[in-house]
Amino acid sequence: MTHFLSFIKLKTLILFSFFVILCKFSYGLSSSSAEEMKMDTVSKVQTVQPLPKFRIGAQIGYGYRFDRISDSDLPGMNNLKHSLSYGGDLSYYFSKYIGAGIKYNGIYSKTNLSKINPYGQPDGSASITPQSEGIHYIGAFLSIRYFVIPNKHCLFANVGVGYIRYREKTVSINNSKPIKENSVVFAENTLALFPEIGYDFFITKSLAVGLLVSSPVGLLKDRVKVGHVGASLGLRFWK
Repeated sequence: MTHFLSFIKLKTLILFSFFVILCKFSYGLSSSSAEEMKMDTVSKVQTVQPLPKFRIGAQIGYGYRFDRISDSDLPGMNNLKHSLSYGGDLSYYFSKYIGAGIKYNGIYSKTNLSKINPYGQPDGSASITPQSEGIHYIGAFLSIRYFVIPNKHCLFANVGVGYIRYREKTVSINNSKPIKENSVVFAENTLALFPEIGYDFFITKSLAVGLLVSSPVGLLKDRVKVGHVGASLGLRFWK
């Protein structure tokens, strides 16, 4: 009987020891797993970079004047519809999607005067013909952006209202020999609505290549027509 009780005690002690070891092992494994999960979570949080707030852009491309009136008697005038488009902008995003900024945009076109048949009479009387045109816009805008992939692909749309200055250089020509040319500059100011859409592709953390399509609309129709569409390629700096 004494040996039997001793065996029971020994068996109980062995089972108790096994239970303690098992609990300790289980606790250690749980703590290790929890620590690994915590480190993994911290690592993921650290790898998610905050979205940039500032954007500086500069672009150059092609502009088309769809408000330009051409004359069949002046074939060179059609060249004034095709323009060099250029500009720059600065934006600040105060939330994930919404921001504001300022921009400058200009277009410039020029025609070859030698290809223009002036309005002059056969007797060589004087005439005035456009030689070059420039439209310069500066204004403020609201911006909406959406990162398709954070810090990699960004779509945006801007809408602004600003001041436009239209400038046309004309030449007064006398067809009598010798030919005399006198430059005359005509300028006009107006207001315009300036909508645009764009796409930025990041090539580094802060530098992106962008596409931009814009089309200002004159708000004062009784003044000079400034409507055109521009498509440009540029560089963007995000910070």
